[in-house]
Amino acid sequence: KPAAPLPLLKPAGAIDFARDVAPILDASCLKCHGREKTKGKLDLRTRAGFLKGGETGPAVEPGKPDASLLVKLLVEADPENRMPPSKEKPLTKAQIETLRTWIEQGAAWPDGFEFK
Repeated sequence: KPAAPLPLLKPAGAIDFARDVAPILDASCLKCHGREKTKGKLDLRTRAGFLKGGETGPAVEPGKPDASLLVKLLVEADPENRMPPSKEKPLTKAQIETLRTWIEQGAAWPDGFEFK
């Protein structure tokens, strides 16, 4: 008898930026928002860039994932407005939950950390 699928669980404990968040941002966001270009005037290479945001406002509101534009755009129902764009690989539910939990926990970002 096959085992029942495991329910999607929130990440256990504190989210570590370098271990949990940076790889997601690096793989899914920085190509268009920091490295090769800054679409929407959004540069996600630094904490200041995250908090400043782009043309539509701050990317995150620490402690408020449901008010954070990053989360809203990741779960947007309209594929024309969802991030990453449809031509890119979408984030998994687990990755989105990791980002949501990171924001909920205050969106900690190590001092001096900047994506290259």
